[in-house]
Amino acid sequence: MVIIIGFGIHPLSGAWEIELIERFRLCLQVCSCYFLHENSSRIAQSGLDLFGFRSLEDFKRAYPEEFGVLVGRTQSPSLFTLRRFLHRVRELGKGEALIEAFAQSYLQSGLAQWGVMYIDGHFMPYYGMFPITKGWHGVRQAPMKGSYNFLVVDERFTPWLFLIRSSSEDLLQKIPELIEKAKRLGEQAGVSRERLEQLIVVFDREGYSAELYRYLDGRDQGEGKRRALFISWAKYSDKWVNDLAEEQFTQGACLTHQIQESEEIRYLETERAMSKYGKIRAIVIQSGEDKQRSAIYTNGSQEEIGAERSVQLICGRWGEENAIKELRHKHLINYTPGYVMEELEKQPLVTNPEVTKLKQKRAGLVSELNRLKVDLANHVLKKRDQKQKRRRPARSRAEVLADITVTESAILLTDQELAQFSTEVPFDEAHRGEKLLRLNHEKKRFLDSIKVFVCNLRAEVGRMLLKHYDWKKEVWPAVSMIVERGGFVKLEEGQLQVTLRRFKDREIDYAARHLCEDLNAMSPVTLDRFHFPIRYQIQ
Repeated sequence: MVIIIGFGIHPLSGAWEIELIERFRLCLQVCSCYFLHENSSRIAQSGLDLFGFRSLEDFKRAYPEEFGVLVGRTQSPSLFTLRRFLHRVRELGKGEALIEAFAQSYLQSGLAQWGVMYIDGHFMPYYGMFPITKGWHGVRQAPMKGSYNFLVVDERFTPWLFLIRSSSEDLLQKIPELIEKAKRLGEQAGVSRERLEQLIVVFDREGYSAELYRYLDGRDQGEGKRRALFISWAKYSDKWVNDLAEEQFTQGACLTHQIQESEEIRYLETERAMSKYGKIRAIVIQSGEDKQRSAIYTNGSQEEIGAERSVQLICGRWGEENAIKELRHKHLINYTPGYVMEELEKQPLVTNPEVTKLKQKRAGLVSELNRLKVDLANHVLKKRDQKQKRRRPARSRAEVLADITVTESAILLTDQELAQFSTEVPFDEAHRGEKLLRLNHEKKRFLDSIKVFVCNLRAEVGRMLLKHYDWKKEVWPAVSMIVERGGFVKLEEGQLQVTLRRFKDREIDYAARHLCEDLNAMSPVTLDRFHFPIRYQIQ
């Protein structure tokens, strides 16, 4: 008897080899072309996320003879084998291609919907000792060493495309890259040219930039072709939105949510003049009991994207934040399977430390000169404060003049020394030969591709479960209870029977039994060379 996690063979098989779920059939062939001879290692990497292993080291908790059943072997790969496999993944350098192949499969299978792209960046801190570039940690509100994960989700908040980049790159630089990449993948996935041009991009205030808006409008190439419709929150609008009269908010929009009840929001449409961009369409909304106001900017006309549609999309942007939160806490996308450092081809320029020291010295001399001039003025005006306690006896006028001359000479010499140094020098020169490094993200790109796929797989299981489970708000806890349920595996008459323990809750037991029937209708098979048919059932 082997105790496993419920439906363990189902998602692992569906993720890599067998055609267990119709929507993922094309996606199953993606990685096979890259890792043809590393089948069991690929499956084990998928199980790393699916079964809640927090790291590769945590994989030591798995019983090899029991976990091996899930990867089609008598025993699961060792930790050394998994690390060696990830080392080969890094050498192959196909992380970006793998992400794009998955993204294209999501679009072709219908798992991800074309039309709306929510784009946001997630900072992943690095706590190691090696010097790498710093980025801004949005939660701690402080600069830290780390990297960025720029994530794209669709209107249903399904993650389907992402970029892992150094913290030296920001969201403003990555939005154009993600749009171009998404359009190319959409074209390869069979999206029509008309729908490609109707793409709507939604991002938060971090993307507020006249230069970016001009790029999306195609103005960077004169009166070029518009690249995408955008919707974003406006910055620096607190004053003028609160100056608007209450009577102007005559229109209303019904804001709907997936779980929460709908909400009525008042709004008005207007135009604003934006520096370096020109006139831009603005939608001011008023919501909540305190009637808080915010402004929305978009380059789409009323005919292209209505005001209610714009309000619904931008106010629903928190769905992407929830998707990132789920990936962080349930799929641990902040985890990196080992850090590999690489030297930068060209060291970036930083402030010359010698110049900083000389400027500090000069500032001290200027302060001393100002103090001496005050002493001289006291001598001239004969208004020396007798009551003030001095640390040293009062000096004569001649001594003060001599000190002023010496201080001015020191300032002149310091200025001459400053002129001899460059304001900026390469990083290694400023830090005594220590070079600035960068992280190689190939292993993380591979592992995160699996994690995003497993996240989407669980979401698909949840949609399947909703056919037999009426409590929409409780569907995700129900999915977790079923997927993580313990059970038994038995090979009998050429068929592998996966039996899960029954559930005391009648509704969940009913939904699980019907979910097993749906999975059995897809004719799943095992991953080994025998391809035994799999049958799921409840005890």
